Amino acid sequence: MEIKIGIDLAFVAKIKKLAESSPEFLEEVFTETERSYCLGKKRCFEHLAARFAAKEAFFKAIGTGIGGGIGWKEIEVRNHFRTGRPYLNLAGKAEEMLASRQIVSVDLSLSHTEELAIAQVALLLE
Repeated sequence: MEIKIGIDLAFVAKIKKLAESSPEFLEEVFTETERSYCLGKKRCFEHLAARFAAKEAFFKAIGTGIGGGIGWKEIEVRNHFRTGRPYLNLAGKAEEMLASRQIVSVDLSLSHTEELAIAQVALLLE
């Protein structure tokens, strides 16, 4: 067994600036489900920044980096309906890489404040 870890830190103010100055940023990076969830929150930019950090942390953990063939919206952060715990819902190339690299488990942890959001992704390989 092997574990691959990816960690990313995002500045909430930077995500807010990008979202306000470039509305297409939200549509290019976040799924409809993510946008709906975050924009319905009082501190929506903290939630968006955490999801942005989660996507970048996944890129780091999987080893492709941004632009490695996985689209932003192929990595979606959702919350468990009972516990609220965040998890990654993967599609397309991201989902294919799980099988091809024998990844058996994906774990996500998020935290955010008014200024910063952090995400950690852990991939367990068989």
